[in-house]
Amino acid sequence: MPVRLVLWVLLVLPCALVAQQPLNLGFELASVADSTAPWGWTPGWQVMAGAAPSRALLDAGVVAEGSRSLRLTGPNDSAAPFQLQLPGRLVQGQEVRLRLHARQDPGTTALVTLEAWGNRVVPAADSAAIGGADTGWVTASLRIVVPADSTIHSLMLQLGARGPGAAWFDGLELELDGRPLTALPGPPPLTAEARRWLATHATTLRHLAPHPDSADLAPFLEATREATLIGLGESTHGTAEFITLKHRLLAALAAGGGLRVLLLEANAADVAPFEAYLQGGPGTARDAVARLYPIMQVEEVAALADGLRAHNRAHPGAAVHAVGFDVQDQAGPAGLLRRELTEHDARWLPRLDALTAEYAAAPSFFTPGVAPERRLRWAVQADTLERELAARLPRWGRTAAAAAERAQAAARAYRQAAWVNATGSSALRDTLMAENVVRLVDALPPGSRAALWAHDAHVSHGGDPLRSLNGGAQMGATLRRHLGARYRAYAFLTARGTYRAMAGGVFRSVALFPAPAASHEAALDALARTRGTVALFLPLAGVPTGELEAPRPLRSIGYMAMDFGFEPWVSLPLDFDGVFFIPVSRAATGWR
Repeated sequence: MPVRLVLWVLLVLPCALVAQQPLNLGFELASVADSTAPWGWTPGWQVMAGAAPSRALLDAGVVAEGSRSLRLTGPNDSAAPFQLQLPGRLVQGQEVRLRLHARQDPGTTALVTLEAWGNRVVPAADSAAIGGADTGWVTASLRIVVPADSTIHSLMLQLGARGPGAAWFDGLELELDGRPLTALPGPPPLTAEARRWLATHATTLRHLAPHPDSADLAPFLEATREATLIGLGESTHGTAEFITLKHRLLAALAAGGGLRVLLLEANAADVAPFEAYLQGGPGTARDAVARLYPIMQVEEVAALADGLRAHNRAHPGAAVHAVGFDVQDQAGPAGLLRRELTEHDARWLPRLDALTAEYAAAPSFFTPGVAPERRLRWAVQADTLERELAARLPRWGRTAAAAAERAQAAARAYRQAAWVNATGSSALRDTLMAENVVRLVDALPPGSRAALWAHDAHVSHGGDPLRSLNGGAQMGATLRRHLGARYRAYAFLTARGTYRAMAGGVFRSVALFPAPAASHEAALDALARTRGTVALFLPLAGVPTGELEAPRPLRSIGYMAMDFGFEPWVSLPLDFDGVFFIPVSRAATGWR
């Protein structure tokens, strides 16, 4: 996601700024996900197109200055470089200079590029290729003048190696209009008046886990009393306290708030075993979550499954059901279609094979390494599949009406996965997820409600390209337009601790970057420490105009570990109706 920061005005007032994100230009910091790799640098975008990533290593034996350099080797000449992406609005209308030290093995070339990126255009670029007989350290200088163009979204620094050996890089220096830049700036701290508003409106939670006493949840329950759909987010997927607190909120909503459906950020077919367990099916809670995304296969989600199962056993007339609404699965829907057709329309199986054979057999729903033309063909075939199947379903008859409905839903899910794969668009994914949620919410029985469990970036509803998560292309924005105030969204934030995420090819506990002083989390953390509490709830209705509405850094991490995670600047009351804040958190407990 391109980083969008509103910084130009702040840059002319450096005395008011708070340092936010270190740039690690000397490679002295190691990544939290891999202690041999540089903090804050990532493999280049070419990896998404199927290129192998360069192999990066922090090297303490070959340095130009400091204690470490970056050593890169490529498995081939087309290896993706390592890159640092900075917000474009930081540099619009400015001269950018980059100086660095580089060296290379014989027969290898060290590559450096400095580029300004717009939407599918590169309006300013410079590059250097360092090679030849001299294999010692040399100094390279690059310079670009970035147009004063608001569509420029990123400044890209890319380092690479071409050839059979290694290239080293060290001591990068970056200047904007002659001013050194070693860390990204953040906005000024909140004023005393803004802090007083937070202190006045925040309430303390006495319990995180489900508890008979729900008095401390009264502000939340009152704020959502008229809501048909309640979005419960998370700034990381793998935080134990977020899951446990959501378990408590769901229990309270089920007990007296008319909650009947839990919508999970997961594929519909994968939620089916979870739903069966909630309704008293066989197996264990671990079995129930074994088909969910690996990031959700944790003890805290298993405890939620047991809790909802117990509620359903005790309240059979008010059972809570679970449904998945994500679109990241092609094999499951194709398999379900095959089962339904085998029973009700076996003569159409050859046509199913003709339209799905290639994509259904792909190892993942997302295949960026496959040629775009082929991915587009799969998507067009998925359109044809859905259309032709819809024409056949009336022949199945009334006795197979439920099977026809399942088949139609499977064809739709297959088509959605194919188009997200064809476009690689996160905005399309959110749009399609919103369509699925709207369809499910519109089918709710009168008087019942649903809860939506997904990342903060999905449940948020601001829809503003400069002040919202995901550049405003959010599932929640579509839901807010459809449901109005009947949709309420709540962020789950933390300041420090650990979380569970994919790091080095496995899911494990990873350290959070402590909330920067300029972030929303830091402001809430100061309040929590003053009160000596383990959790806060802050409703955001009636936030005064001005600084509390202004965008500030907000943590946003998916299933992959991130060194920083505060790249988005977000207007909190624009995106959310309230915030649950836990000062110190820990990683969810996995068993794999």
